[in-house]
Amino acid sequence: FVRFLSETGVAETGFPGGTDGDLAERFASALRRQAAPGQLARVLQESFARADRSGDGRLDKTQLLGILGQSLSGGGEPAMGGGGERMNGFGAEEAARLVGMLDEDRDGRVSYRELVNFMLQHLDRQR
Repeated sequence: FVRFLSETGVAETGFPGGTDGDLAERFASALRRQAAPGQLARVLQESFARADRSGDGRLDKTQLLGILGQSLSGGGEPAMGGGGERMNGFGAEEAARLVGMLDEDRDGRVSYRELVNFMLQHLDRQR
């Protein structure tokens, strides 16, 4: 996925914070740090289910970043920001970019399958 972004030129953006590849790796690393070795799939599934408050199997940008806060706290309310605040270390523009990168079917939201596909692309990276 990151190779695709680089090869097609999509990785270079006008947004602050580097390339989409850098942002993708920051997000994947943050998710990996939330789980003990061998527990990533379970943590992702549980966090996704808690963040999916509507139960429709899709997360918007705030819910997507909220899974980081839920994983950190083990449940409860995700750390969310409004306006220009950062959510779990990611700004609003970065959240929108993440949804765009993970959203394979381009419906504006991220499904669990899309999140897992994204993480599979980043499994070989260092924690």
